[in-house]
Amino acid sequence: MLYCDYFSRLSGVTQVVSSAEGSVFHNRLTHSLKVAQVARRLAERLVAKYDISTDLLNPDVVETAALAHDLGHPPFGHAAEMELCKLAEKEFGLPDGFEGNAQTFRILTRLATSRSAGVVGLDLTRASLAAVTKYPWRRDLNEDSKDKARRKFGAYEDDLHALDFAIGDRKEQSLEAQIMDVADAITYSVHDLEDFYRAGLIPLERLMKNRSYLRAFFKRWERDKPNSESRKYMNTDSNFQAVENLLDLVFKEIAEPGTQKEAELLEGFRSQAITQFLAGIEYDAASASISLAEEHDHQTNFLQRLVWDYVILSPRLSTQQTGQVRVVRHLARHFHEALTGGELAKVPTRFRATADELYQGKNQQTLSRLAIDIVASLSEAEALAIHRKIMGQASGSVLDLVR
Repeated sequence: MLYCDYFSRLSGVTQVVSSAEGSVFHNRLTHSLKVAQVARRLAERLVAKYDISTDLLNPDVVETAALAHDLGHPPFGHAAEMELCKLAEKEFGLPDGFEGNAQTFRILTRLATSRSAGVVGLDLTRASLAAVTKYPWRRDLNEDSKDKARRKFGAYEDDLHALDFAIGDRKEQSLEAQIMDVADAITYSVHDLEDFYRAGLIPLERLMKNRSYLRAFFKRWERDKPNSESRKYMNTDSNFQAVENLLDLVFKEIAEPGTQKEAELLEGFRSQAITQFLAGIEYDAASASISLAEEHDHQTNFLQRLVWDYVILSPRLSTQQTGQVRVVRHLARHFHEALTGGELAKVPTRFRATADELYQGKNQQTLSRLAIDIVASLSEAEALAIHRKIMGQASGSVLDLVR
């Protein structure tokens, strides 16, 4: 996994804000490495505490899944993912659209290159593929469906044979997939809070000192998600107490922004929060499942909502995403037209042989899916560079290699 080109690419892909912002914020690569560390630590703790057989829970498998879990994220994050899904469905004739987790599975089983000649994908074990499958089902193709399987699913129709190999008839996450999923949620919650608090985007001190301000935050959350399961996290005394306990971890002391003292306090918060969250996870042998302690469940959901409310919904990020979505749209249409029109010289080198084979077969759907694969495989820097060239904003050089 560590030597896979798709994994290396994650250093140039957004976690929440653009990877071009530099080392101030996590990118998908640094996030994945930390998820892998937390996931392995949790797996080893559960094996030791509950004497679980490594046939059921293998820390190596968990770590592999954690490293792989974000491979399918396209450049520019969630907004680009929604745009690719819309284009795939409405313009390219692909009923199963685009979904980051299904794209991850496609990379592992089809697109990535193995060291073994003649092997398609990375040739991972069945257990590793099952562990990376967060949503072990196919897409609900009913456009009017409100089922979760309409939005989130584990594989495209084209890859269902590989999904069947990985999970068989299972409709629930494997134990190893559950651990990967929980580690992802914990890491995302803690590290994103740290990033955006340090950048001055999340007013934690005000939330802690002003209870009415905190209540107003919960009210916005409730208004935005009135019918969701998130309601259980809102406006109860136990929820407020859980949040205040969490904020106390950050503000044991007050430090000036940007100082060494603030950095030390945030390091302490990160370590203590992750340790507490992991220590509160319990294992049920009868169902082979894990659960986060109720207070910690409230806290991680609160942290995720903070990032959503103060960062993802902010005008600054929204304005930036408008341009990024336009780039993704133009690139997808550009590659789709090139593939279906036989202009294969416009296709990146690493997809050329596949494009030629598919074009000879005149299979419209597989060519359309390949156009989506190409865009989803780009780093943000690659996407912007190619877009500037095809829009005539930069001539580039004939010596430029479009991999």
